[in-house]
Amino acid sequence: MTTSGAASAALEAFHRSGTGEARREAFRTLVATVWQEGARTDEAGTLAPTLVRALTAEDAEDAADTGFNGHHAILLGLLLEAKRPEAEADTADPLAAAALAGLDGYLAKLAAADEPLTYALVYLLGHLAAGRERILADAAVQALEEDDLSRLTRCLAPCDPNDEIGVLRLGRCFPSPAAWTVDDDELREIGGWVRWANLTDDVLPVLWQGETNTLLGYSGAKALWSVEHGPIGETPEHVVAHDVVDAPITADPDGFGALGRYLPMLRCTACHGPLAGGQDALDCGQCGASYPVKDGFVDIIGGEDAIEDPLMARFHEKWLRPAFMRLIGGNWAGEITFADENRWVTEFMTPADGPIVDLGPGAGITTKTISEKYGVERLIAVDTSASMLARLSRRVPGAASVRANAVDMPFPDGTVGALNSWNMLHYFEDKAAVLHEIGRILQPGGSFTLMDLVPDPDHLARYFQGRMGETVVRKLFGPTEIGEWLGKAGMTIEDISLPGGNFMILRAVRTQEPLPEPPAVAEDGLVRPEVLVLRGLDVFNAMVRQLGDEDWRRPSPCTGWTARDVLGHLGHCMEFSLQLLHGEQPAWEPPVPPGAMVEGDPVAWWDGIATRLRGFVEETNLAREVATDKGTSNLAAGLSFPAIDLYVHGWDIAKSAGLDLEIPADVIAFTHSVVDPLPYERVRGPRHFGDELPVPEGATEAEKFLAFVGRDAAWRAQQ
Repeated sequence: MTTSGAASAALEAFHRSGTGEARREAFRTLVATVWQEGARTDEAGTLAPTLVRALTAEDAEDAADTGFNGHHAILLGLLLEAKRPEAEADTADPLAAAALAGLDGYLAKLAAADEPLTYALVYLLGHLAAGRERILADAAVQALEEDDLSRLTRCLAPCDPNDEIGVLRLGRCFPSPAAWTVDDDELREIGGWVRWANLTDDVLPVLWQGETNTLLGYSGAKALWSVEHGPIGETPEHVVAHDVVDAPITADPDGFGALGRYLPMLRCTACHGPLAGGQDALDCGQCGASYPVKDGFVDIIGGEDAIEDPLMARFHEKWLRPAFMRLIGGNWAGEITFADENRWVTEFMTPADGPIVDLGPGAGITTKTISEKYGVERLIAVDTSASMLARLSRRVPGAASVRANAVDMPFPDGTVGALNSWNMLHYFEDKAAVLHEIGRILQPGGSFTLMDLVPDPDHLARYFQGRMGETVVRKLFGPTEIGEWLGKAGMTIEDISLPGGNFMILRAVRTQEPLPEPPAVAEDGLVRPEVLVLRGLDVFNAMVRQLGDEDWRRPSPCTGWTARDVLGHLGHCMEFSLQLLHGEQPAWEPPVPPGAMVEGDPVAWWDGIATRLRGFVEETNLAREVATDKGTSNLAAGLSFPAIDLYVHGWDIAKSAGLDLEIPADVIAFTHSVVDPLPYERVRGPRHFGDELPVPEGATEAEKFLAFVGRDAAWRAQQ
């Protein structure tokens, strides 16, 4: 069967294209005629049988195009996973049927294939679940390298909620199931995402398919690179610093002592007051906030980590990170190793006097490298993961460690000599805000060292990368973008290198004061709701830690409610808001009394909610437009009432314990901007505020505000 139209012409041009860059460009022209950004074009169906025939040809005439078969297999795989035209969506797929009909031919080719064609055929076979038994019984398939075989097996596997081990391995398959060397008994003991996240049966197939897409993306990217460049480099093991990854973890003999040398410079993130303390906690004498010290680090954030697989630390540096660097960094040849990265860290870093901050160091490989060059006594590791910091504190004994957010670090202005961010900046949603914070804490002449990954210039490679998650690719940036962000943060690039693949390394130096932070205030002069939420969480979290067990049973300014009831109500409101912000339509079903919702220790219970809310604010594109019952709005606007509630109910709980909590003027102005335009029934009642109270003569602005939200500023706990 022959093709027609543009696809036919493009295929003929591809077969005449020769080698190298000419063939590469001709292939992309061919792809564009039948496949565009994950969807088939109208000509896809006419080309598929021709691709199948070329891949299964045996006689000399039909085999003339076999030198192009790696590309043929990749293109057929792309078409199989592509979105079909809407007119065909509910009908049998003739393209899939045509592809499956060639299965025996693909397997015959695999038996004699070189490495590039092998990878291309493995990618293609991963789409043919209907031929699963024939594929996995084939001798050539069973002879594949272990990681390729396990990845192919997983791609072909159906989602079965009754497959205990298969379900336990969900989320533990990248870059291949074989990389996760865990026996079944250990999996049963540790558990998995279904248990940890309470996943329902209807969610499981969605996650299963998402993981399948990731593995197909990895296989496709591997095949494309090999077909166009040659054999893949050594397995990722050779790029791992085994002395770090596999070293036994020993206790940190310094304990709090590592932090002690920097205690005079640490600041409270709630009020910026100085911190003081001892072995178990650092306390703010200005606002009363208390930050626990545990596992060798001080916890500025508080609360529990987001759910994290306990196996992650074991396999991250050894397999997951190198595979990520191959897929997203284009390091398929393995030319860039950990040894190269460690050399770049010290070559590019030119610290001024003062401490060196390693931001987002994970398990501490760069931290160890920096400590060996500049001395562990200069190091402060900053990360949001408590489990990673605990591991780092034991791997790099003597390094000071702080659990803090990258946009709100507990250091005064201009006090840090250098900051290192190694393969981390792309994870942040608001990179400009992170860089602004880095510029704030660096002293003049202090250096900022960065290694990160730039977007792949090839749209096919980007497509395969996006199968791992579109947000990963969307968050990447290039030299122009980061140059603009650094300039606004008061830093100037001194050296920048693109050493290969999609890697970028640079050094910038703090040369001037950072420009004022633009995201904090909107064009109307009001503080943005996301800023108020983060600030409100800091204030509220610090306040609730001042309450004792008896305080939670005391009456509050909310008639009939104890402080525990107010906390339960606030927690319910936050969870309700998060569900709405995630696009759900929850029913408003508050517990009676509200305190019944608070399980166990009130502070620990609240910390879980606060962590989820903070994570949403920091990791979500809040500018995204969504549909509401009032028209379209962005996600940031949906944070308005949570921001207000943190301060209003924070005042309620503080009063019940005999404490004072100030309502800042910008919170008052923001609340009026949100509430004043709304009808009475939208803002008064059980879900919001009580009736507005009379304002006493000579009342302050804060007292007027409290009356506006139905509170008596003169209320005292003894009432």
